[in-house]
Amino acid sequence: MAEANSQLDRLLVDWARARDGFAPERRDGHYVFVFDGEYEVELSQDGSRMLMRSELEMLPADIRLANTLIERVLSIHLGRSMAGEEIVTVEPEGKRLILFRELPVPESVTRFSEAIGAFVNAAAFWTRRLRAEIATETAPRGPQMRMMYP
Repeated sequence: MAEANSQLDRLLVDWARARDGFAPERRDGHYVFVFDGEYEVELSQDGSRMLMRSELEMLPADIRLANTLIERVLSIHLGRSMAGEEIVTVEPEGKRLILFRELPVPESVTRFSEAIGAFVNAAAFWTRRLRAEIATETAPRGPQMRMMYP
């Protein structure tokens, strides 16, 4: 890892040291972690704020399915709004859902670890939920059966 010159850099050095060298990759001024081989999290610092970002799932190409998925995400997000401080949004290009959280740079490695853990758990929740929603929406539907009553 590069020389520690920001508060986030110093936290990451200490955090990686406590995890036998599990260190992020540095890309374009961001730190990038991959957790469980699946959940990629970008970290960056802007002044005294830390931003965590994770790409979730691509939106379906079919605009109707994409809109239905976005409506479901908004509904679920509203229900979960008390559970965490993460926000699900559509990236500016409009092709992918992303999860992000902005918070003050934690003062300790313990608080940093807690913030990362909560964010990765949220990314895992949303990834699983979105995949299930997409699978449900794109599953082939059988012919409609009409019920006939005498």
